Amino acid sequence: MISEETYTSSLHTHVHFRIYEPKIVLRIKAVLFVHHDLGEDLERYDHFAKWMQNKGYVVVVSDFAGHGRSLIDFEQGYFGEGDAMEGLLKDMHHLQQVIMPRYPEALHFYIGMGFGASLIRLYATRFGDFFQGMILLSPAHNISFSHTGTLRFQLEKMVRGSRYRAEKRMEIIRRRFAKKVGKNQFDYLTSNQKEIELYEKDTVNNFPYTAKGFLDVLHINKMANLPTTIEATPDYLSIYLLSGKDDPVTRFGKDAQKIYEDYRNRGIKDLTIKVYEKSRHALMKEENKIDVYNDIYHWLEERCFY
Repeated sequence: MISEETYTSSLHTHVHFRIYEPKIVLRIKAVLFVHHDLGEDLERYDHFAKWMQNKGYVVVVSDFAGHGRSLIDFEQGYFGEGDAMEGLLKDMHHLQQVIMPRYPEALHFYIGMGFGASLIRLYATRFGDFFQGMILLSPAHNISFSHTGTLRFQLEKMVRGSRYRAEKRMEIIRRRFAKKVGKNQFDYLTSNQKEIELYEKDTVNNFPYTAKGFLDVLHINKMANLPTTIEATPDYLSIYLLSGKDDPVTRFGKDAQKIYEDYRNRGIKDLTIKVYEKSRHALMKEENKIDVYNDIYHWLEERCFY
C-alpha cells in the first residue's frame, strides 16, 4: 500500500511525504526514512521505495521544504528567511514522531543522498537515540568554492535579495563538476544518459537555488563536517557509506573515505564503506542501481532482528 500525507513544517509550509507499506507481512522489518539530494524531490526515489517495500520494509520518502510540492511562498530552492538547518532538522524529527506510533516495535534507519546525507549526519548528533543506523550515499566532505565565488552569492543576497536566482552561476558550478566526466552540465549526476535526458526536462527538480538557499546549503555541509559533529555522533549507530569512483562532486570517492576515517577515529563500532567503480553522484540513477539497492538491502538484513 502507498499513501501520501503532509505535515506542517517549522519553515512555514506543508511538507509532502509518502509511505510505502509491504502488502503482505507478518512483522515490519524496519522503517526506512529516505531524504533526497539537491535539486530533487520524493518522486525521484519511487523506484527504490517500491523495491524495498517488496522486500518487507516500510519506506517513508519526504520532500525537504523548498522542494517538490513543498515550496515556501511558491519558491523552489528556498528555505525561508530563518535558520534553514534548524528548521530542516526539526522537520525530520517531526516526521519521525508522526511515524513512530504507527510501527511501535520497528527499527528505524535513515538513508540520505548528498545534501540529505549531510542533514542525516547532523540529525544523528541530536536524535541518534531514536534510530539504529544511517546509510549515506555520495556524502560530501566539504563543498567548497573560491572565496570570491562564495562572496558573490553573499553580495547577490544583500543587493538583489534572498530570493534572487543566479541561474548562470549555478550552471557554471554544474559545468565545473561535469567537465571532469563529460560534456553535458548534468553529466556529473550519472553515466545513464536516459536519466540525464529525463532530468533536463524535469522542471520540478531541475532548478537554480535562490541566493540564500545556496548559502544555506553550503552552511549545512560545513556544519556536517565539523569535528564537533563527528564527536557528537553516537558510537553505537551503524553507518554505511556509499560513493562513486567517478563522482566529481565528492572528489571521486575520496570524500566518503575521509568521512569514514573521521568516524573510525571517533570510535564508531559498526562502520562500512563501499566505493563503486564507474559510478557518479546519483547512485540510485546509475546503470548499476540494482547493485546499490541489493547492497543496501543486505546491509539492512544483517542488522534487522525479526
